[in-house]
Amino acid sequence: MKRHVRPVPPSHGRDSSPFTLRGIPYMHVPGFARRSALLAALVLLPVLSGCGSNPFNPPIDPGGDGHVPGDTPVNDSPQNLMIRFEKSYEFQDLPTYVNLLTSDFRYTFSADSDPTLVNLYPNWGRDDEEESTKHLFEGFTNSEPRQVPAASRIEMTLTGVQYQGDYQHPDSASHYQKVVVTNVGMEIDVPDGQAITTFVISARHEFYIVRGDAAVLAAGQEARADRWYIRRWDDLSTSTSLVGRIASINAGASLIN
Repeated sequence: MKRHVRPVPPSHGRDSSPFTLRGIPYMHVPGFARRSALLAALVLLPVLSGCGSNPFNPPIDPGGDGHVPGDTPVNDSPQNLMIRFEKSYEFQDLPTYVNLLTSDFRYTFSADSDPTLVNLYPNWGRDDEEESTKHLFEGFTNSEPRQVPAASRIEMTLTGVQYQGDYQHPDSASHYQKVVVTNVGMEIDVPDGQAITTFVISARHEFYIVRGDAAVLAAGQEARADRWYIRRWDDLSTSTSLVGRIASINAGASLIN
């Protein structure tokens, strides 16, 4: 698989190294980084085009200015929660994204591809997720200091989505569900000086979701029966598919190996 760095604005290249979505590269200060994970290694494979039947890519109105389109559904069902989740990432809408996470939200790293990180960083919570996602969406100044730009384009496709009972709440299917996404596919453009690098990500992930009237919520979130939230996100990347990693932006001030 090839890595390409392209001048602005010619056509996209694709990088065969996992993009660091969480961890030290997207932490603002060392104190915050110490209680965060080092890397989130996602499997990189080409993203297939022409998936017009994907229910998670419905027609939407133009946007991309940090706000989800006006016709994006509210999170009033498990299916609409996942649509809103996808669009909040694609349109880099941080408040909308964070509002979909319960106050006791946890992200778990892959025990297959990163067992050390699982042991070192077992408590990646809502605050960690908000901080790292903010840096991905908006950019930040690292510890060098160096300005790290925001992603200029994010495309997400959820395929093979299955809604199941939550094994932790087997008698509460109306309040708790597990969402299996056999492939979370993403393309992320990141400016790097006079070039743009496109990272192509593909991996299995699982989400545990909860109805609003049973969720542990933060101030301002709606504890309603017609609202759903993400309480846990499990990365299930496999070590056999792992291609490589991106060096820490804090350490190397680089987006590619």
